[in-house]
Amino acid sequence: MDRELFKESKQEEINTLEGLGCFHIVYKVQSEGLRLYRARFVDKIKNDGTKRSRLVVAAVRDDQHGLFTAATGLRRLSLRILLAIAVSFKFDLCAGDVTKAFAMSKTPLRRNVYMRAPVEFGLPKGKVLNVIKPLYGMPESPMHSYHTYSNQIIENVGMKATVMDPCLFVGHQAENVQVILGLQVDDTLFVRTAELLRHEEETSEEFPNKGRKSASDSLLMFNGVELSRDDDVIFMRQGEYIRECRKIGAREVLSFKEFRSIRAKLAYASFSTVPTLPVFVAKMAQFTGESFFKNT
Repeated sequence: MDRELFKESKQEEINTLEGLGCFHIVYKVQSEGLRLYRARFVDKIKNDGTKRSRLVVAAVRDDQHGLFTAATGLRRLSLRILLAIAVSFKFDLCAGDVTKAFAMSKTPLRRNVYMRAPVEFGLPKGKVLNVIKPLYGMPESPMHSYHTYSNQIIENVGMKATVMDPCLFVGHQAENVQVILGLQVDDTLFVRTAELLRHEEETSEEFPNKGRKSASDSLLMFNGVELSRDDDVIFMRQGEYIRECRKIGAREVLSFKEFRSIRAKLAYASFSTVPTLPVFVAKMAQFTGESFFKNT
């Protein structure tokens, strides 16, 4: 894409991360003996026309031994339970999106990370970035985000994580359930009583978000699933996700790695919204790297 097109959004990303204290500018000599990571901006034009740039560190393939990586996401069964409760008890179904979830983490990295800054940073020769907080592209970032947000929910809001799913939280008032919240990295989905929950608002202030939306008023997006509501019925769709899968399947698959990627996408769709897919996913799972190339 045209570099000038995203000039402002890239600068906004840089300013935000600097303001959150995500890195220090240091001399390159300080990184001697350590891996010097590369980073790039991932640019996107959203559906509403706004431009977004995200700084991503090329560290996703790191050896994860000893790293803080045991993050979990909301289980699919938990999602269905949450939706069933919303319908059964006529609770409001809402979704939120925490802004800069990784950079907002309150736990520092447990290793020394040095990074070559993209040209947009304008660093002089001989200077690099010493990364202090988790950023996108780092394998431990989701767990840092989960640890920070879940502690806020448990300690300040008074909710408790369920035994069956550490990303499913329940809040009570007296003996009545008032709110149930599902957490998926930087996305939240919750059902609540009609009363406005003061504690939930306090959490929103602690973790800036892009606003709360209700399924009764608008289409919600949660972890790739579209949610909408019509009285006592909640609809789950993955139209955009399925269309992307069809685009991939329409072309010739040249590598086993790409084949496994398609299989994973179809498996996710089969568990979420297309119950007829597991048979095909099971057949695809029988292929190994060797048998794949024999049949292509």
